[in-house]
Amino acid sequence: MKLRSFVISAVLPLCLFACSHLPELKPDPAAPRAPGNPNLAFVEDAGVRVYAAGDTWQGDPKDLAKVFTPVQVTIENQSGRVLRIGYTTFKLVGSSGFAYAAIPPLQARATIGQAPPGSVEGTVQLAAYEQHPATGVPNERRPPVVVTPRIRHEGFYIAPHYAWYYPGWTAWGYPYAYDPLYYERMYAYWPEQLPTQDMLAEALPSGALQNGGHISGYIYFQSLKSNETHANFEMDLVDATNSQSFGHVVLPFDVKK
Repeated sequence: MKLRSFVISAVLPLCLFACSHLPELKPDPAAPRAPGNPNLAFVEDAGVRVYAAGDTWQGDPKDLAKVFTPVQVTIENQSGRVLRIGYTTFKLVGSSGFAYAAIPPLQARATIGQAPPGSVEGTVQLAAYEQHPATGVPNERRPPVVVTPRIRHEGFYIAPHYAWYYPGWTAWGYPYAYDPLYYERMYAYWPEQLPTQDMLAEALPSGALQNGGHISGYIYFQSLKSNETHANFEMDLVDATNSQSFGHVVLPFDVKK
């Protein structure tokens, strides 16, 4: 199957919390660009192509970058493997050396099961209720969220711990390694009014991307500190079938102020 490279063309400045100026993420001058789009960084490793842009968010809220750093990502998999897409595989590393985590926009509805061979993370078993992010106690009063996604994808299977939120999507039918403590800890970063429906609809979900598949969506990182001048978008390439790492991609960005 021939993959298409999806070009991200919209531009919206990114602002940082507690700053009067509007810094934005722009690809480092040395970073390769997608054809016809100088604002879209591109890298390929082990047959996986990754495109990223740090200035395209136009949804609700408009000032999202005051509390998070949204990065739009397109992933095309020609590695010959099934690629795991998960929040622990992404990070932004600032010029200060601080690693900014990707924040899951949905609670993981799962409990720890048996880990696959070679994995230190748990697999999933769907839970009946959403859990409180701090205590882990099932919260029956909080109404469940169902996502109406607006993301492009092909050959993608949703992670079992997110399957409940994406009715009609095919779930990954094999063990899926994930860290439930990461989801609980990072989910607690969300302010009460967030995430919005736009953020949920545009979010890159966790799952497994088949060889020949592609997916595009937003990853919401912790907000960059005001002293950062550069930030590297990084992704670990991990085989979803056995949790083995087979590559690592880095896309450098300048923080423009």
